Amino acid sequence: MQVSQRFYTLVYQRLEKKIIVSFFYTLTFIQKRLLDAMKSVENQLKPEEKSRNAHGPCLLYSYTSDMQETFRSMSPAVFPDIINNHAR
Repeated sequence: MQVSQRFYTLVYQRLEKKIIVSFFYTLTFIQKRLLDAMKSVENQLKPEEKSRNAHGPCLLYSYTSDMQETFRSMSPAVFPDIINNHAR
C-alpha cells in the first residue's frame, strides 16, 4: 500500500468515527427534546390514544404464497382492509 493511500485511509477512518459519534450525540439530543415536548401534552390524550401508545406484544409475520383471509383494518377511515394478504 502506498503511503498516500494509507494516509487517506487513516484520515477517512478517523473522520468516519467522528461522524458516527456526532450522529449519536445529535440523536440522543433530539430524542430528549421530543420526550420533553411529549410530556407537556401527554395529559391531553384521550384514554384510547394512551392505550394505543403503550407497548404491546411483539408480533412476527412471515410471507406465504398462499392467500390468507382479509385483514380487517383497525382504522378503516384511514387505512383500508388488506384484501391480498400474504402474511401468516
